[in-house]
Amino acid sequence: MNSPAISLELNNTGTQLRFLQWRMLLITMLCYLFFYTGRQNYSFAILGIQEELNLTASHTGIISGMLLLFYGGGQILSGYLGDRYSPKLIISMGALASILLNHFVSFSTGFWSFLILWCANGLAQSMGFAPGSKLITNWWPKEERSFAMGCFLFSSGLSSVVTFGLCLFVIQNYSWPWVFRLPLIPFLCVTIIFYLFISDRPQEYGYQVASENTNKENSSSKQNSILMIISNKKFVLASLAMGFCSIARYGLIIWVPVYYLKAASDHNVWITLALPFGMALGSIVAGYLTDKYFAENKNHVISIFMIMAAGLIVVFLKVPNELVTLNILILFVCGFFVYGAQTPLFSICHDLIDKHNLSTAMGLMNATGYAFAGMGEFIIGYMIYKNNNNFKLMFIVVLISCVLSALMAIGANNDTKCK
Repeated sequence: MNSPAISLELNNTGTQLRFLQWRMLLITMLCYLFFYTGRQNYSFAILGIQEELNLTASHTGIISGMLLLFYGGGQILSGYLGDRYSPKLIISMGALASILLNHFVSFSTGFWSFLILWCANGLAQSMGFAPGSKLITNWWPKEERSFAMGCFLFSSGLSSVVTFGLCLFVIQNYSWPWVFRLPLIPFLCVTIIFYLFISDRPQEYGYQVASENTNKENSSSKQNSILMIISNKKFVLASLAMGFCSIARYGLIIWVPVYYLKAASDHNVWITLALPFGMALGSIVAGYLTDKYFAENKNHVISIFMIMAAGLIVVFLKVPNELVTLNILILFVCGFFVYGAQTPLFSICHDLIDKHNLSTAMGLMNATGYAFAGMGEFIIGYMIYKNNNNFKLMFIVVLISCVLSALMAIGANNDTKCK
């Protein structure tokens, strides 16, 4: 019996395939919705860790930075494996490993035990994004991938909302070790759902999908994939833009909760939820705008978003904490622009890099982002420590990073594919 021949390069793929595409996307989004409970929970434990384990802001900055560096390095490996093996299996293994490592880290008694386990958790967490992007590539046509990628990043942004909400509740009612235990329970549940109901590609349902590349291109690209990718100057510029964008993103995600928790006001603490809400909305709006109006100039969206974020940081530094509503609004819109810029950045990969090396390219770009973010955490933690816990210095680093990201993006237009 012949399989129905379809091409994911076409929009009109039939009702059944469209249902399967959406099921894949929504379940993957559901899994990633809880992924960040395994690493962004750290922000809410920082003050408790510093007090109970006798650590400084420099120590906690090193811990968060090392997780990001190991996460970034793991992105390269998971991206490479995602192009060659089952993305579903890689994501599931990473999720389960992260859940276990979080439980172990909650029993840490000092700097080194915490650091070693948290570095291992960085590797486990790295097994989610690049293989997840590969699933989207396998299932969604080229002209719809910015939207699908925006939805995926939307779940990533909402994951921060879920993490912030769960961890705020836990830290206000329990001690810091429980931040690494209770929020991970729903993560385990959705990981099981993901493993049971996701398939790697349409062919597993009997569909024959037309390739977007010739066999000759596939063979050549697989043999020289990393060399070909890093020789693409526009991809390198896009990766640098991602790097500076990630410094800004994680500077905000990790230190904004600490900034407000330090104020010891339950009312102020919940202001932090505005940041991930803005990030979640920014990712999906940026994906829509990119597909609709900037398909050939995705770098324009990146530069505009990052400049807007930089301007908002300047405004934030001048607004007193007592103006709660204005603080919420600024954090929301700043998160919108900072994280929204990442949707067209990842989408550029689909245009510059051939399909069969896409997971590797995504891993390399994400690795660059997290390498930069990790170094940014070292710098931010050290600056805060050396300046009497002045957490506002973090915003200066974020401001500079936004401007540099916008400048790098100028040369990363998406009109040439790496072949």
